[in-house]
Amino acid sequence: MFEAVSNLVDNAIKFARGSASIAITRLSGIVQIDIADDGPGIAVEERDAVLQRFHRGAHAAGLPGSGLGLSVVAAIVHLHGFALSFEDGSPGLIARITIPV
Repeated sequence: MFEAVSNLVDNAIKFARGSASIAITRLSGIVQIDIADDGPGIAVEERDAVLQRFHRGAHAAGLPGSGLGLSVVAAIVHLHGFALSFEDGSPGLIARITIPV
């Protein structure tokens, strides 16, 4: 899980225009880890594609990376039986790991 969260934090820092944050919240029956930034976000129609190996999002051109980070996150989260989702941060993106408790 350290690797998954680390990759999401790295992306948030890379794409943030001014701020990035991490929030951990316990709700009824779940824990949510939200990594948010105020960058360009990921278009809804592209959110499944960015989980594929070597796929780089439309806003990733010119930035360092190989397109593996989010696919690694997805694999780790799936391995543990957790869920990964992306939400609109208005502006930016919220990458959310949901963990059943």
